[in-house]
Amino acid sequence: MSEYLKIKSTNERQSIRIETRIVEPQTISDTVSGGQATFLLPTSGLLDRGTRIVIPVTGLDANARFPLTAGGFGIVQSATLRDHLGNTICQTNDLGQYMAWYNLHRPNEYREKVQATKTANGYNWEEGTRYRLKGSNFNHTNNGQYNYDDADSGFTNGRFTFSEDGEDSFEVILSLQDLFPELFGSMMLPLGVLAGQLSIQLVWASQKDRAIGAGAAGAPEDTAGIQIDTANTRMVLDLLYFDDDTMARLRAESNKGIPMVYGDLISVKNTLVAPAVTIAPVAPGNDTESGKTFQLEQAYEYDIGLSNLTVRYVICAFVSNELGSDIMPTPKQLLGKYHSLASRKVNGGLSTQLTINNEPHYPEEVSFYPRQYTELQEVHGFPLYVPQPLYSFEGVVWDQYAIDQLTHEATAPLPLPYVGAYCYKTQDNADLANNELGPIRMDTPGNAEGNMDELFTLGCAGANRYIGFNLRHTRENVQGAGTRVGNAPVQLKFRYTFDGNNAASRNNLDLITFICVERKLVIKNGRIFVSN
Repeated sequence: MSEYLKIKSTNERQSIRIETRIVEPQTISDTVSGGQATFLLPTSGLLDRGTRIVIPVTGLDANARFPLTAGGFGIVQSATLRDHLGNTICQTNDLGQYMAWYNLHRPNEYREKVQATKTANGYNWEEGTRYRLKGSNFNHTNNGQYNYDDADSGFTNGRFTFSEDGEDSFEVILSLQDLFPELFGSMMLPLGVLAGQLSIQLVWASQKDRAIGAGAAGAPEDTAGIQIDTANTRMVLDLLYFDDDTMARLRAESNKGIPMVYGDLISVKNTLVAPAVTIAPVAPGNDTESGKTFQLEQAYEYDIGLSNLTVRYVICAFVSNELGSDIMPTPKQLLGKYHSLASRKVNGGLSTQLTINNEPHYPEEVSFYPRQYTELQEVHGFPLYVPQPLYSFEGVVWDQYAIDQLTHEATAPLPLPYVGAYCYKTQDNADLANNELGPIRMDTPGNAEGNMDELFTLGCAGANRYIGFNLRHTRENVQGAGTRVGNAPVQLKFRYTFDGNNAASRNNLDLITFICVERKLVIKNGRIFVSN
């Protein structure tokens, strides 16, 4: 790669001019099922990774909320960069799901003060105090807590909500580094040496997939979703220019050929089919140990054709499509489809293995969740900021207290054990009768610090169980940094334990797998040539 195109810090004094342009989309549409937008890039300067696309959005109804993990990234289904002949240079599918994982590497402070402003990402946590969801300092009440509650409180953070008249709007700002994280992380593209214009195409997710719905008293509700203001969507383009001599040398290099190595993301979808067994619920009075008899383990194996490609890492997400209810929350209520659900069996509920070139990645399958957490951090080599209950269900209160309290009242088996905060209303709660279940926090007995036991947040329990396989030999962005795949397919192997007592944990799961593969492009005589 040309030294002029690397993103690096240097003490060398250089004359650099920055030009900012507003680029309108060449085509744009928005429909219930999706739509798209296409932007053309100029043939001048160097394209900076800070170039961003501004997408104003409004809620189609008062129930529309941004998914907490993906935020505005959930608006985009796919992003594609093409050359002037229509050849694909780089593509990211399922952007919201990928960024829901990637953003877990961001510290809480960054999510709250930077990312929330740009992308409406509201997934911030107060650790050590029952992992309460944290709001921002913008238009909030009740300590910034997010919650499904009655009409008097609802979703309390105004930054991530829309008014009933639909007039509230939010500008989602997505940078090129967000859209193509493995391309623009370490280099710039020299647009000024190209013979034709590059294009960026964004395919929108459906309007419903962009949003979650907030109902009354904790009940999830359908929503018409979030719509895009197509008239005001635009690209804010940053172009860099070196002095004339440097730009001339760069053009001379391009005549000989400028090689560039980068990563490209492949997305593959499969299904974890749940055991076809009807499981009776746990009878009132049974403890959580007896409930484990209704947990069934299922083995899965998937072949992924990656012959002759070099793979840097693999990321897997397990997605539940169950919407849940006010007394049995699921990840979809708060996070939409942008989550990865752990097995409710904390230890050994999910076992993982990957076989590449007919060799297992691990000496034996990994089922210990702290080891899986560590392996996930190895993908990019920097820490994850995920509280333990969100990764494993460890520290979540299993509500034996509620079961015991209900035993003398219940006349039929209940779908227990629950995770959670479902206990008797007491005399100090005037809204419900004493013996009525409701969404209050269970403060007794023994509510230890570090436990997560609020109704609303329980939908996030175990919802960040992403699995990662690091296949790099070096973290430098160089050719051959990953593992070369031969003719044998890459195999993903899982054992997943389903829980018949929970809606999200007893039904099929969507498996979304991201594979980062190496690409090489060469810029020569105004053309871009891409190879594996």
